[in-house]
Amino acid sequence: MTLYRWFICMVAVMTLVACNEEEEIQKWIDSVDQLRTQVQEAMDKTPYQQEQQIKFKNYFGEIEQKALSLKDDEKVVKFFNEFVAKRDLGAICSKLFIAKIDWQKIMKGCTRNRFFLCSEEVRGYPDIVLAIRSRLIPDQQKRFDEIPACRDII
Repeated sequence: MTLYRWFICMVAVMTLVACNEEEEIQKWIDSVDQLRTQVQEAMDKTPYQQEQQIKFKNYFGEIEQKALSLKDDEKVVKFFNEFVAKRDLGAICSKLFIAKIDWQKIMKGCTRNRFFLCSEEVRGYPDIVLAIRSRLIPDQQKRFDEIPACRDII
């Protein structure tokens, strides 16, 4: 095999890997968007029952898991940053995150007589968002801070 053919084969393999990673990230974003929608529908029904608690745990837990994978795996960070760089960050934030005011409303509904009744992921949401933001490259962090759909969640 000539060096040229080897190079072409390697480029093709790298392209397939990158496409697969982008597809996985997009699937994750779409999945979180569905969970986020369920949370927004459930947050007004107080006092929170088991059904709402499950929806909150599913959404906030999924966001927390992504933050952990970004913290622990540089390869995931690389692909996530490449994905974000090619797309509308405001649209990504709108699909991934709930607004700060909505989170505060959920927190109020989760607190009764000084007792916190929801999963800990709910309480830790601002830290989770900041952890995801911190794994963006500096240019993307700057964009995150400037775009209202991203900035207004923390």
